[in-house]
Amino acid sequence: FERHRDDILAHIPKNVKEGFREIGFTKWGKTFLPVIQLSPFDVEPGKVRDQWMTMFENCRAKKRPMTVLIFWYGVTWENRSEAYSFVPKNKVHSYQEGVSKGYNILPPKIQKKKQSGKILSSIEEQHLSGLSQVEEELKRTKEDRIKWMTQ
Repeated sequence: FERHRDDILAHIPKNVKEGFREIGFTKWGKTFLPVIQLSPFDVEPGKVRDQWMTMFENCRAKKRPMTVLIFWYGVTWENRSEAYSFVPKNKVHSYQEGVSKGYNILPPKIQKKKQSGKILSSIEEQHLSGLSQVEEELKRTKEDRIKWMTQ
């Protein structure tokens, strides 16, 4: 496994590898939600890793730019299989860029709903929970991020 992993990692473009475990924001509908870019080896063996390997092989064969694997913060543990997406690298905004655009702040509409005791939609709950998770992740070193996902 180690040799296979090292061989795969050696063939990933530097700009993609540098993004592994970097926190940022990606658009979902009309909202930017917090995400983290992942290596295929940050996820447990199975469907998501297999999809990454297929994408990687197709991109290499067709000489296309790779998409990046992201995890959407805020998705509940029970629904974590739905928490992954593949997006073009240029659709992931860095954390710093997102902060400068206010993506790290809960939108006023959701704040008002929460304060008035109204029930939040599932995507609003995800947004609220995701921002909270990111605050915790930012306290960790890049190497220690997302370890809770594989425990």
